[in-house]
Amino acid sequence: MLANARVADTLAEAGHDVTLFEPDFLKLYDKIETSKIAKRVPVFGFSDALWTALQELSGDVFEEKSFYRTISNNNIYMRAYNEHCEDLLNRDELIAQLRAEKFDAYFGEQINLCGHGLARAIGIRTYFWISSCPVDDIISYKLGLPMPASYASSLIGYRLPTNPTFFQRMYNVMVSIGYIYFICQTDHDLSLVFKRKFGPDFPDLGEIAADSDLLFVMTDEFLEVQKPLMPNFIHVGGLEPENEKDSQTLDEKTSKEVEKGKNGIVYFSLGTTMNSSMLQPFVMKTVMETVKQFPDYHFIVKVDGHDPVS
Repeated sequence: MLANARVADTLAEAGHDVTLFEPDFLKLYDKIETSKIAKRVPVFGFSDALWTALQELSGDVFEEKSFYRTISNNNIYMRAYNEHCEDLLNRDELIAQLRAEKFDAYFGEQINLCGHGLARAIGIRTYFWISSCPVDDIISYKLGLPMPASYASSLIGYRLPTNPTFFQRMYNVMVSIGYIYFICQTDHDLSLVFKRKFGPDFPDLGEIAADSDLLFVMTDEFLEVQKPLMPNFIHVGGLEPENEKDSQTLDEKTSKEVEKGKNGIVYFSLGTTMNSSMLQPFVMKTVMETVKQFPDYHFIVKVDGHDPVS
């Protein structure tokens, strides 16, 4: 939502009437500030399906996994997204309210195609994709872009070295094909949900997404995983931060922390949705052992309240 909010605020600042639609699947609405200009429309009351799925994945995130496990992990959280999407579509009053707004265009994250389907259902016919991470295999597949997996790294696999071996190339191809297959299957399942709700003539979600005019990629094109791209792929990494108008002065406690360290500070975080207490014990132990090897730096490590190191 932070990535989408940057696009929303940029459009709003340019004079457009922008609504940031925020289904709160992870109960984070009151914990983060997304849009500062665009109107925020939150939706609450979802199950813990996505949160549970993410916590299940946290347990083996740093372990070496089999090819099947690598692929099926993505299937777990995609099905959780689908469950939330079906819940959203069954809120008839909300759908009617969105339809009455008569929006001109839809901008939405690429992780799940629920947004594209919802846009179509409420009468929008102009679509823009937002990718808050590098361009992945499924985006390339949906938009008809060649994905030379024998030498272009799959986003969910591992980054191929400069001169990959035959087996590294083969593994990357297998991961890419497997990932596309599983995601297309969950997309098909979600398409059936839309057809049951809005009629059998409702288009396949993949067809709707493929009709997107532009793809905004929230990465720097020089640091992006190198692969073929199309002219309508627009890199907008770093959007807004350099123009931040409401920067705040650090509080006294934080100021003291950032002043520590002979050579500076290092901030380590696993992200918003991954709890450190759900990881295997060796992970955080390794982090702490690594910290000890750099005494001239002050490390700030983000952990959750249930982690014993906290």
